[in-house]
Amino acid sequence: MNAHGAGDAEAMSQEPRAVRAIVPLASRLARRWWRQLAALAAACGVMATTITGALGVGDGMNRGLESLAVARLGRIEAAIVADALFTTALVDRMNADAGAEAPARLVAAIVIEATAETAADAGAARRSSKATVLGCDDPAALGFAPAPPALAPDAVLVNAVLAESLGLRAGDPLVLRVAGRSAVPADSPLGRRTTAASSRRLRVAAVLPREGLGQFSLEPAQVTRPLVVVARETVQQLLRAGDVANAIFAIPETPAAAAAATAAWLRGRLKPQL
Repeated sequence: MNAHGAGDAEAMSQEPRAVRAIVPLASRLARRWWRQLAALAAACGVMATTITGALGVGDGMNRGLESLAVARLGRIEAAIVADALFTTALVDRMNADAGAEAPARLVAAIVIEATAETAADAGAARRSSKATVLGCDDPAALGFAPAPPALAPDAVLVNAVLAESLGLRAGDPLVLRVAGRSAVPADSPLGRRTTAASSRRLRVAAVLPREGLGQFSLEPAQVTRPLVVVARETVQQLLRAGDVANAIFAIPETPAAAAAATAAWLRGRLKPQL
């Protein structure tokens, strides 16, 4: 063989050989690029751990918010809150029509926003706070634990949030101020731009603990708002609207009653009449 032929043979021997199988190819690539592959594997591991942790935290937060929202309702499985007031005879008629086969008992209530103020006694500075007012004749029927104490006509229950805000204790006086309601919206041409407010001096019967009725809310909020629980008749007198309510709570007769079935039954009880 001449020198030229020997050079060609040597050059051909140095050319990369074709790899016909995927396993040898992967092995060769891994040996050549192992540093880059190790860095990529580490980055993927960190990313997978981060995503898994975020999903776990999000799922835990969802479960916590759901548990808090359910705890704020006690045993209330369904509720109807109207913008306008309606007569409580509607609730009495719905309970009577349902009879003994009803899956839930309907409770009339009033849920409004009001202003709670400390009484200006002995020269003390007056303090006030916006609060949710729950007007209910039997708060214990709502199924909160621990059960709240019974309400006297001129007594109120306040939650710990409002008590800390205003410095209230059991036996202290409290002024409840409620804005008047108008049948005509304020933004209409015939509506009143300002409405008269009614107020009444009441007595704090007890400070509710942070759990149970003290965290009542119809809105799924993380922060517990100030709350005043008072007899429905007291709120009716402040509103000067007679025997009325603006909310209906469905309390199941048995703990096993399904929420969806209770809500469907409640919607079926509401039939428009002319």
